[in-house]
Amino acid sequence: MTWSKQPLKDSTSPQNEEFLKLQKDNEILLERITVLEHMLTEARRWMEREVQTRTKEIQTKLATKSTIQALNEVFASNSWDQDTQWVAVNLIREYFGSYLDTLPHQFFAYLIEAERLYYILTTERGFNDGLPIISVLTKAYDCLIHEIITKSFVKYARDRLRWEVPPKFNDPLERALIAMVTKNYTLSIGRLTPLLSRIRDHRENGVTLLPYTQIFADWIKWNESLEKNLLSEPLRKKLVRLNESEIFGEKRHRSSINHDEVREARSLLLGNYENQQSIFMLLVKIGK
Repeated sequence: MTWSKQPLKDSTSPQNEEFLKLQKDNEILLERITVLEHMLTEARRWMEREVQTRTKEIQTKLATKSTIQALNEVFASNSWDQDTQWVAVNLIREYFGSYLDTLPHQFFAYLIEAERLYYILTTERGFNDGLPIISVLTKAYDCLIHEIITKSFVKYARDRLRWEVPPKFNDPLERALIAMVTKNYTLSIGRLTPLLSRIRDHRENGVTLLPYTQIFADWIKWNESLEKNLLSEPLRKKLVRLNESEIFGEKRHRSSINHDEVREARSLLLGNYENQQSIFMLLVKIGK
């Protein structure tokens, strides 16, 4: 049977009218989807620019004032109401307490911006993409890892490497550690988690470590605070859970993070500013 492209002769039949109406509705829906996709793309671009602008503004304030003073003042220039400003300030101030002035100002700048975006995500209609928050939390993680791990490990490794030149292996974790030592790169969440698991496996089961991983394991053993906190069971469990969630991996690269995923990341990294056994707090305690 050959289907004609011409309208059915009985164009007044209820079935045909219903078909034509559905066809028209479908065309309208496709047009709206195209418009919404364009609007979403533009919104993401705007959010990226906004994040950069706000973070630079916060960093400037933090660089010229004490951290606590800056936290109290930095919200005055945004659209939050006064009560919400103080809630956010107190969340960060009370949670980190005496650590406020011992860590990089940039770290707290990123946390402030993340809280601002989280407030918008949970209160503003039409803002459903949590990707900007995850991007800012990633920067906070990188900043903290650089301060707590990278700087100390790189110095230790370079001192060791004055007297020995270990062979290089084509292993992802080895390459990541070599990049840390030679280029001051930072360990991503996707690298830190399996690295710590490999070291635990070495200690518990006698698994042989590759050269740079062995140096990293020796560096942990050399520092009592690292030994206590970096290899702790609470940190391991949360890092594994965060890694398995793929929020900072595949889901982030697909350019879309939903509300539940943002809440999970905030809970694991910051304990919702209530649980002291969060990833960030356990890492912060290493540098105390």
